[in-house]
Amino acid sequence: AREIANVGRSTRGRVALTRNGDIALTAGDRAQRAEARGSTVYLAVHFNSSLSPTQAGYRLAVHDDELGSAATKLSASLHAALSAAGFAGTETVLPMASLRRAAMTAVHLEVAYLSNPDEARLWMNPRTRRLAAEAIWAGLASYRP
Repeated sequence: AREIANVGRSTRGRVALTRNGDIALTAGDRAQRAEARGSTVYLAVHFNSSLSPTQAGYRLAVHDDELGSAATKLSASLHAALSAAGFAGTETVLPMASLRRAAMTAVHLEVAYLSNPDEARLWMNPRTRRLAAEAIWAGLASYRP
């Protein structure tokens, strides 16, 4: 998330992180912080894990799958940008509290499965993180509600 913020700020984008360290906040707290800052988009960025060490790729999740919804459009924009940068992943609909509680357009992005040794190794590389951050920012910048 910090790398995405750095990319955004380098292009004079407006970015607000809901937390700057490893502190425990509920999904509702994070959404509330974003709302208090006047955010128009809420992007929750996390890593994932699985019992299967072969599970790989990013996963974009929206709470509402209504065709043409703002969240669906944002997910599609992020998916296109990440795919264009060479990352593989999927889009899905999940009943997630962090998305349901957000008053603005909200998408949850799990960038990789750290339980996959190959992906974990790849994401240790700063160039991978920078490339992903640039792609995510490109997706955010090209999003039109």
